[in-house]
Amino acid sequence: GAPRAVQGGRPVGTAGGFGLFHAAAGDVAVLICPPWGYEALSAHKSLRKLADTLAEAGFPTLRFDYPGTGDAPGDTLDIQDIAVWEEAVVSAASDLRALAGASRSCSAVSARALLARRAAPRVSGLAGLVLAAPVIDGRRHLRELAAWSAMIDGRIGIERRPLPGTAVDVAGFV
Repeated sequence: GAPRAVQGGRPVGTAGGFGLFHAAAGDVAVLICPPWGYEALSAHKSLRKLADTLAEAGFPTLRFDYPGTGDAPGDTLDIQDIAVWEEAVVSAASDLRALAGASRSCSAVSARALLARRAAPRVSGLAGLVLAAPVIDGRRHLRELAAWSAMIDGRIGIERRPLPGTAVDVAGFV
């Protein structure tokens, strides 16, 4: 029979870390590339509901954590280049196709559209990209994040601290 959907997804090892697989019988699987940091915390429930809805509609779906984030091993401060996260997208897409038995995949993304777009040429069987709310200007995005952080840090009890080099702190996420 068809795979049984589990609300909230079934925990799986993927992309060298942790993911939640929302089973379905469809041939096109959907990879949700999450945002990072405070945005990820804010979007978590919405992305879970999106994944549940996609699975109910027949699209096997995978949510995953980038290395050094969420439940994935490592520390964000150890990530020196976004290539590590790009590779995680490629790996997660491959893992998803294997988990789902799907021939094609689609990367659906939130604020990490850049990672999915950059990884897309290396994702085999890619059916398409959904680039929701992509960051199109890195400097402007960092300014927005810094302003956002300045507004919420005190409200959530985070003290501002000096950071090494060009590191940026957004609501406690470096």
